[in-house]
Amino acid sequence: MTSFDFKKEYKDLYLPPKKPTVIDVPKMRFVMVDGQGDPNTSEYYKKAVELLYGISYGIKMSKKTGNQPKGYFDYVVPPLEGLCARTMHIGPYDDEPLTVSMLDAFISEQGYRTDMSGSRKHHEIYLGDPRKTVPEKLKTVIRHPIAGI
Repeated sequence: MTSFDFKKEYKDLYLPPKKPTVIDVPKMRFVMVDGQGDPNTSEYYKKAVELLYGISYGIKMSKKTGNQPKGYFDYVVPPLEGLCARTMHIGPYDDEPLTVSMLDAFISEQGYRTDMSGSRKHHEIYLGDPRKTVPEKLKTVIRHPIAGI
C-alpha cells in the first residue's frame, strides 16, 4: 500500500499561490491544535507540534498496516469547511502579520468580509517541520473563513 500525500492529492488546498485567492474548502477532518500566541516562544506550541507530528506519523503508519480503528477521529474534530481566502506565507512566523494584512486587504477588495465565528477561525497549515527547517524556508498556508458583505 502506498502512502497518501495530501499535498499532492489536494494541491489546491495545501499549495496555494503567494497571491491570495478564494477557495471553497470541502468538508474534511483535520488534526489540529487550537491555540494562540507566538509560535517562536510558546512552549505550548512546541509541544503541540511534536504531538501533531507524532499523531500524523501514527495515522500514516496505521493506514499502511490497516490497523486504524474505525471512526478513530470522528469525535476529536468536527468537519471544517466553507468559503475561505487563503495565501502561502514563506518565511519566519514573525513575518506573518504582513501576509495576514495582505490577505485581509484582498478579502475586502473582493467584496467579502472575514467570518470568524463558531468553529470558523484563522487557520495556519504548517507545511514544514519548524524543528528541521530554517525560518526563511518555512511554508505556512494562511486561511481565513469569509462571507459576503
